[in-house]
Amino acid sequence: DGWSMFDLFVVTLSILGLGFEQIPGVNILRVIRAFRILRLIGRFEKMRRMTNAILASIVPVANALLIGLLVTLIYAILAVTLYGERSEFYFGTFARSLFSLFLLLAFTQWP
Repeated sequence: DGWSMFDLFVVTLSILGLGFEQIPGVNILRVIRAFRILRLIGRFEKMRRMTNAILASIVPVANALLIGLLVTLIYAILAVTLYGERSEFYFGTFARSLFSLFLLLAFTQWP
């Protein structure tokens, strides 16, 4: 069974972490024990359906974020071109323009 092998792997790493505590970074191996909760996903139908829905929505959400980023980048380039000389502090460079547009999109106070 795949889950039994996973449990064996996690327990083995935990035991190794206990035996080699003096080596830096070995304590991170104990964090792997938290992944044993993943076994519950397969046992409960509603949790499995929710997990599948979340995993299926990752690609469309990533596409929407990339489109939004592309539009923001285009507007940052336009802002540097149109307003770079008038307001050099906010739109003088591409990085400043992008940060200014981020502040506007996040509804923060405009200084």
